[in-house]
Amino acid sequence: MVADFINQYNALDKTTVERAKLVAINSKAELLSSVSPTIQELFTKTKTILENSDAEKFEINISSKLLKEKISLDDSEIKGLGIPLIDLPEDIGLNGKVSQSDIYQMITDQMIQMIEEASGKNWVQSWKANPFITPLNFISKKPYRGINHNLLTIFGFRTFKNPYFLTFKQIEKLKGRLKKGSKGYPVIYYTRLFIYESVEEGLKFATYDVRKFIIFLKANKSKIRLLRESKFSIEELVGQSYIPIMKYYKIFNGEDVENIDFKLEELRKSMVRNDGEKLQVAEAIIKNFPAPIPELKHGGDRAFYTPGKDYVQMPKIERFDTELDYYRTLFHEYIHATGHEERLDRKLSMDQEQYAKEELVAEFGAVFLSAEAGIIWRTNKNHAEYLKGWRNALKDIKKDNKLILRASSLAQKATDYILQRDKEGTPLYLKKMKKELSKKEFDFSFKKLISEKTIFSHVNKGYNLEKISDALLSKAYAYSLLAKHILSNSRNYPHYKKSSLLTEAGKTSLIKKMKTEIEKRHLKIAVNFSIPKQQRKPRQLELGLKGAGDVLLDLETNNQPTIATTVVAPVVIKEEETKVQNNNLETTDENISSTPVIDITKNEELSEYEKKMQKLGYVKATSAPKQASGIYRLPGEIGKFLQNIQPYKELIIIKGNKHSSKSQLAMQIANGFGELNKKVVYIDYEQGGMECKDTIDSLNRNTTPQGKRNILVKGYVEKPLQELKAISQINDVIVADSVTDLKITADQLNELRNQFPEVIWVFISQVKENGRMYGGNKMAHNPTKIIYCHSNKNYEKRFAELEKNRGNSLEVTYNIFEKKTTLPEEESGDDIIIDL
Repeated sequence: MVADFINQYNALDKTTVERAKLVAINSKAELLSSVSPTIQELFTKTKTILENSDAEKFEINISSKLLKEKISLDDSEIKGLGIPLIDLPEDIGLNGKVSQSDIYQMITDQMIQMIEEASGKNWVQSWKANPFITPLNFISKKPYRGINHNLLTIFGFRTFKNPYFLTFKQIEKLKGRLKKGSKGYPVIYYTRLFIYESVEEGLKFATYDVRKFIIFLKANKSKIRLLRESKFSIEELVGQSYIPIMKYYKIFNGEDVENIDFKLEELRKSMVRNDGEKLQVAEAIIKNFPAPIPELKHGGDRAFYTPGKDYVQMPKIERFDTELDYYRTLFHEYIHATGHEERLDRKLSMDQEQYAKEELVAEFGAVFLSAEAGIIWRTNKNHAEYLKGWRNALKDIKKDNKLILRASSLAQKATDYILQRDKEGTPLYLKKMKKELSKKEFDFSFKKLISEKTIFSHVNKGYNLEKISDALLSKAYAYSLLAKHILSNSRNYPHYKKSSLLTEAGKTSLIKKMKTEIEKRHLKIAVNFSIPKQQRKPRQLELGLKGAGDVLLDLETNNQPTIATTVVAPVVIKEEETKVQNNNLETTDENISSTPVIDITKNEELSEYEKKMQKLGYVKATSAPKQASGIYRLPGEIGKFLQNIQPYKELIIIKGNKHSSKSQLAMQIANGFGELNKKVVYIDYEQGGMECKDTIDSLNRNTTPQGKRNILVKGYVEKPLQELKAISQINDVIVADSVTDLKITADQLNELRNQFPEVIWVFISQVKENGRMYGGNKMAHNPTKIIYCHSNKNYEKRFAELEKNRGNSLEVTYNIFEKKTTLPEEESGDDIIIDL
């Protein structure tokens, strides 16, 4: 009806209007005066003219036509605000008449007060004390949305000890009592004012009650032309005869209410998420963005959305103080993305007024999405910057008191677009992960041997208890118990070494911490060990007895040696590894090497000197195995070039001048290890990581699908030594391009090689003009392989040769572009005759 009135009024410009028609129009303006002060002013002015003039006709000249968007929010826009519809506002108990202009100003004043008074201090302490983020209606248990969420949370700045809110009448009905001095909080609702008026028919009726309006229409059906001539049904006329009107009332926080059991502990268990769950939800929200999802790129130090190319640019997650900070910013940019012309079409532009409005939309939308994920919107550190942004917007907010309301409306629409709620209000992302999030019982059954690395990699996730989901915590706990079980029953599992990995994984202190967290989360975890006992190999000492044949001392029973006249060859035992997948056990092959059994070729009684040396870790040369264990080659041409590799303190140095394709060769080597299902980490300082085109091109050019599956890439590490130690525990190969950027010393590298002897290191280094490596030649101390890459302006002719290749040939060269080896030419077998 508002739109009809505006059109009718604007059409009067430069026309002559009879008195009766002007009276009818002004009667309608009176009914709509509560919608807008402009219409109210128009009604008052026209009424004065009519009262002071007896003229039957009036010439109308409108100096400023009414514009719909400047008069009122229409019905659809108000619904978009997330404001509830209340058909009988009398039941709320409001006293006095409040215009919509008053509501706009109330919202604006609250925002201005928050900006001008907030200092940013002590917010973190407040959040720790008040764990609830989302305000809830206690009766319906539904969250407040849109502008009401903003009002109750002070635009994302307030959290709650008790998130529930009630009206005064609801408190009375539940036999609760308000604490003395309690303060009410305004929330907005909208209602529908049903109006029918016709001067011609002599009818004028208005009510908030749709039932009364229908009774009125039925009673006057014979008088109402539209019904009498069957141009409208009663239902259709009801739908055309109301205007949405906003009102507000006050509600009270549960913290200020006595004698009502809010069951907050139960609510806390269901709503307050740990950091790990928050990250899962945040990632799921973005993952379930309606298709087509804007591309997400990483790099640089700015976050922004580009509508023309439809992508979101973000700094790397490591650049943020916490992962939660990263997702707050990501939400802001994806709210911008909803404004694309093929989505909600908010006409994104760099026009100053439009830009200011769009920033408010993105800020509010990020507040709503953060609340959905359970993430506190602001921290002490970014709070000041947030307030600075708001202060910059003050001018626009004061100029247009509807700006905040409209921005909240658009932000709620954007949030609903992303979340895709069903009729029951359940968002799409939650449907997909609800089963996992709600799961509280976990069963694990271990039936086969599992490698120490695998055990540790699962347990390692349990160190950060605040940032781990229920499922990962349960798995970490189960694997920690497995490590403890193996250590406590070592005689039954002789194939396990009592390594630092196993000892760390089975720490009693760690198990206790995880158990406390499990009890806190009310999880139920069942762990069953049914690993069959392994046949125990006799403990062996390299001892020689004079006058006897080859012997092996068995210390199995009571540590009393018995002599066995046998020779045992070196052995590698192949076992099955058990991995947990969806809490069911699945077996995959993995080689677990036992300590080689030594072939004793000479039998001499140990002298006192030899016994002392043995205690210091020295072994007689006669006890050496005939062949070293664990040697292998990479597949294909790269394997022919590198030849034999033994995973024992292996260090491969790739060096060369600029433009010698060192990085390409390193990626080909990484791919070779990946094809053997080795776990490869590639630290790509030189090319920038996955956010950089050069890294992606290198992967596409130098890897196979099989190899690529086992390579993990990162652009840089902030704390090199600390991170290298962490990844060495669960990976087989570590490639760094370049070692200079890695910034570790030669001593630190030696420490890593000694601490993790099975890890293979591949380092790239550029060579100076004098032939020395950047970072000093100490970094190349005792490598097992040194590869020199020759530069050439024609990249197709760049090749690599081996300067050092312990135990292998140096004569093989390798064309990096063609990925092919070149073998040395064989000498001719013909005799050469020289005539003297």
